[in-house]
Amino acid sequence: MSKLVTPRTATDDDILVHREMRVRGVVQGVGFRPFVYRVARAHSLRGAVWNDPQGVVIRVQGPQRDISSFVHTLHDSFPTAARVDSLDITSLELHEYLSFEIVASARTSETFTHVSSDLVMCDACRAEFNDTANRRYHYPFINCTQCGPRFSIVKELPYDRPLTTMAQFEMCPECQQEYDNPSDRRFHAQPNACNKCGPTLEYYVDTQGAWRKTAREEDAIAAAAQLIHRGGVLLMQGIGGFHLVCDATDELTIKELRSRKRRDAKPFAVMFPDIESLEACCVVSQQELACLTSPRTHCDSRAQT
Repeated sequence: MSKLVTPRTATDDDILVHREMRVRGVVQGVGFRPFVYRVARAHSLRGAVWNDPQGVVIRVQGPQRDISSFVHTLHDSFPTAARVDSLDITSLELHEYLSFEIVASARTSETFTHVSSDLVMCDACRAEFNDTANRRYHYPFINCTQCGPRFSIVKELPYDRPLTTMAQFEMCPECQQEYDNPSDRRFHAQPNACNKCGPTLEYYVDTQGAWRKTAREEDAIAAAAQLIHRGGVLLMQGIGGFHLVCDATDELTIKELRSRKRRDAKPFAVMFPDIESLEACCVVSQQELACLTSPRTHCDSRAQT
């Protein structure tokens, strides 16, 4: 038996095209490049993605229909911590690509992009943090592409580990494997670390003008809590800078802190453990509540519209 098959006529959707896409907004430090990588691979596209001081640059090559589908996915499914302000697309001549890759970031003298705020711990990291069998159990600097320090650790743009305060911490083999694995949620997570290779906690006391280390890790947290409960002022130095901590309900300690900082009237930032305790002390609008419960560490008014 024979069968007559009519060849399908090629359409515009089949034409091989090469496009450059420049994405501006909050697109660095939010897992945007790993997201682009996975979407491009899912659509069997070839090309590259990288950060530059203006945002993210994507070059993709493939059939027109797949490029169009790729663009729709970028618009509709980008990471929740990201904010896309503009997506400009230009046509390029065809190029020889072997695959789709995340490549080294470009550095120029011009800087226009936004870096993400620091992001509160995500549910996945919180589960690992509380899992006694996990290698990051109670590791205070746990993070992934969806959470952790961003703005507070940036020294220069574009946002890449060598240009952050995490540059001094070389990843251990386990963390490096996560960083290199496209299926891992820590794929290209710039602050990726664990208690083997990342920052650690240490507690120091001032003894006659010299700092002396007296505790580490969870013992350091316990010592810091005891100091605050005793009415002391704690100086916290982290990979993102310094801040002072004390008991906001202790009038004598607040008076002493105001004297030291020469801030007689200017308000201090106050931390509350939950919404209930906040509402017991303050009148909070719905917009303010939305900002306070946002995963970002500061409110972006454009993100609330």
